[in-house]
Amino acid sequence: MTRTSPPMIPMMMPGTFKLAFANIQGLQNRVDSVVDFIEQQNISIMILAETWLRGNQAAPIRPTVVDMRMNSDSGGRYRGKGGLMVVTQPKYEIDISVVKEDKSGRWTQLTVHDITIVAAYFEPSCEVQEVIRFWKEMEVLSESTEVLY
Repeated sequence: MTRTSPPMIPMMMPGTFKLAFANIQGLQNRVDSVVDFIEQQNISIMILAETWLRGNQAAPIRPTVVDMRMNSDSGGRYRGKGGLMVVTQPKYEIDISVVKEDKSGRWTQLTVHDITIVAAYFEPSCEVQEVIRFWKEMEVLSESTEVLY
C-alpha cells in the first residue's frame, strides 16, 4: 500500500497573512515537500500535526516556532508518536510569539501582532478528559479575545 501525503491547503488571514495546517503523518520523509509548499504558497505559519519525530531528532525545518513531541508506546525506537510543530519563513519569525505550550503536547497558543492562533491536534486515542480540559481553556481564552471562525 502506497501512502500519499495529505493535502496542504493555505487559509488566508486578514491582510497578507497566510496560515496552513496539515496532518503530515510523519514529517521525516516529507520535509522537502513541506518546505517547497511553504515557499511556493508564501505561507506565513505552517502547522504540522502528527510529525512522529522522536525526542532526540533535530527539528528538520527551520525556523521552528513550536516543536512539541510525544513519546511513543514502543519507547520511540522506530518513530515518535503524535507531535505538533509550527514552522515559518525567516521573514515572519520575528512577528510570532508563543503564548503557551500545553504540557500535554497537543496544543499551543501563538500571537501574530493582534491575532491569536491556537494550533491543536488530538489523536483518536486521546483521553476524553484531555479534550475537555482543552475546551475549558478555550472558553477562558475566548472571554478575553475576539474569536473568528
